[in-house]
Amino acid sequence: MDFKEIIQFIMYTVVSVSVPVIVKYFVVWLQEKTNQTKFEHIGLIIAAVVEETNQTYSDALKEQGRFNKDAQKNALRISLEKTVELLSVDLKRYIESNFGECDKYLTSRIESYIKTSKQG
Repeated sequence: MDFKEIIQFIMYTVVSVSVPVIVKYFVVWLQEKTNQTKFEHIGLIIAAVVEETNQTYSDALKEQGRFNKDAQKNALRISLEKTVELLSVDLKRYIESNFGECDKYLTSRIESYIKTSKQG
């Protein structure tokens, strides 16, 4: 073996070992990025639905002084139903595989969004 062949052999070995490791980390990074995007997409849907529920239901009752506990529960139900309706099957699977029961998770996120939006 001459010097050139030794260098080629070393380069081949380094590339052969490095590529699978690099691909593995790239796949992990891509999955995390995809999951983050899904998480953000769910949040955007929730925000839009809660704002819609406020405009079409809650605000009118508040102006009339009729926004009580029952109306509050109904507003949450409306927001939850609309959110579930808008979520794709893929996003529902993502929720179930990462957070558990879809309705419970979404209810928690909706209530959290409502509280955060009230605080300003």
